[in-house]
Amino acid sequence: MTSNGSFTTCFRPKRIAIALPALLPFGGVERVAVMQAKSILDLGYSVDLVLASELNELQDNVPAGIRVINLQSARLRDSVRPFVRYLREAKPDAVHVAMWPFTSLCLVAHRLARSRARIIVSDHNPLSIQYKGWGLANRLVLRASLALTYSLANARVAVSGDVANDVASLSRITRERFTVIHNPMPLPMRVDANGDMAEAAWGGWTGRRIITVGRFKPQKNHALLIRAFKRLVATMDARLMILGVGELADATAAVARAEGVADKVLMPGQIVDPIPFYRSANLFVLSSDYEGFGNVIVEALACGVPVVSTDCPGGPAEILENGRYGRLVPVGDASALASAMAEALVAEHNYDALKRRAADFSPMVTSKKYLRLLLPADFPEGAEAPAAKDALA
Repeated sequence: MTSNGSFTTCFRPKRIAIALPALLPFGGVERVAVMQAKSILDLGYSVDLVLASELNELQDNVPAGIRVINLQSARLRDSVRPFVRYLREAKPDAVHVAMWPFTSLCLVAHRLARSRARIIVSDHNPLSIQYKGWGLANRLVLRASLALTYSLANARVAVSGDVANDVASLSRITRERFTVIHNPMPLPMRVDANGDMAEAAWGGWTGRRIITVGRFKPQKNHALLIRAFKRLVATMDARLMILGVGELADATAAVARAEGVADKVLMPGQIVDPIPFYRSANLFVLSSDYEGFGNVIVEALACGVPVVSTDCPGGPAEILENGRYGRLVPVGDASALASAMAEALVAEHNYDALKRRAADFSPMVTSKKYLRLLLPADFPEGAEAPAAKDALA
């Protein structure tokens, strides 16, 4: 909701709402949402970024021209009524909602509001894995909510084939009714990004540098990476930097101490602009148990940084084309991960090829794919999407 508690209804002819639970701290989905909003804005549409609840000051995290609507919901399930109000008063032409269960809640609100806007939902992780720790009753709720609500969407998007297969199975909706749209490269790969902060974070270390980027949560399995790193430094000296924040930050630091490598593991916390940090490293490593897509892999490739990743469910193998653009190792195998890291650090790499692969995930290409689902009347089959700002104004 705007600061005065009301919605302005004098809009441009075409307004698209991008809705998600919150924006900060930035994770992969949140970066994608901002990137998509900016790309759609540049194509001449008006854009609302609708947040169920945002407790942080957004400041410069949202590009100029994008209107932020904070529904100010105390709990996620409380967002239905304010989202109904938003739809009735703002009357967007199309809505894209990301992240279950917010997707299901917004689909219910869309039906209650009797909105004429097209609505699509997107999922960014294999939900059966993400919520496997839930009890039986909650897993049944997951399946039931997907089955009851996802059929109400005009389109359903998954960021990888594995995610599409998973959500289709859970919802009992045929796989053909899901569209795979890979995530865009979440940050612009600026050539002028200042590297002073990154160099300061390395503390003067000029030897081999390994980096990973991701929230400290079980999915990312930073403990596996630290155990693999311990094996690596037994044969070659290196430093490991983990960028991110999260509930397992202290536990991860404790693992590094227990493994005897705390002096070689750097944890500088949340970084608004990770690009200089990627560029300062010799190798990027992803140790996840699962991913929806793996935005950070694309970011690393775009910076010309070689990649080693677990071959986890989700997008890594799709991004790396089954090993063509980076090394893949079995999930949970510290020995294999250490060996792949060692090989990558001494191998010759075609850095230009890595950057070209990242270009396949350009934000504008991805946003146009979403627009064909959000506003199909603007994009008849075979028609070219607009290429310049204000082409549709």
